Amino acid sequence: MTKHFLFLDIETTGLDPDHDSILEIAWAFTDENFVVQGVPFTAIVDHADKWGKAWNDLKHAPQVVRDMHNKSGLLGDLLNDEVTSAQEYEIRNLLQREIREHKKAAAVDVHLAGFSVHFDESFLRASKTGWGNVLDSLHHRHYDLSVIKIHLELRGEVFEKAENLGAHRALNDVFESIEQARIFSRTVGLL
Repeated sequence: MTKHFLFLDIETTGLDPDHDSILEIAWAFTDENFVVQGVPFTAIVDHADKWGKAWNDLKHAPQVVRDMHNKSGLLGDLLNDEVTSAQEYEIRNLLQREIREHKKAAAVDVHLAGFSVHFDESFLRASKTGWGNVLDSLHHRHYDLSVIKIHLELRGEVFEKAENLGAHRALNDVFESIEQARIFSRTVGLL
């Protein structure tokens, strides 16, 4: 069975999955050559409490987090009614359908992928909206680009870095991760 990847990224109000909130989520599926399959997805997470907890989390977040989300434009988009948003359970259900359809159509194992994907997974697992079944439908092994980056740095290897002109926005970070996966594959001779 071939391996495909679900590159996923979230933006949050902080680093603690038990206390901070998810603000934005994005993903794209790729094949083993890191060619995008299907249509990538991104949305602002529309919280049921009308942002009460999320705004409170942002208010108490370290200044660096508020500055990062302000610079990226995420804070402005949180207030913009014309930006695509959805309830977390709607996003979860969509991803669950897409994983099921992808696995069925391509007869593949799907691995969660990206930079430090354990961080994103920890937030989804801590959420009260039932992401466990979605995450459990993925292969148990992750494709964490951070491990490759650290390994190459430890060996003193110089490697090309993917460009990201819109860092700290979920979909931009997904595309950066996909491009970095391609670069790493060329660097270690896989592609």
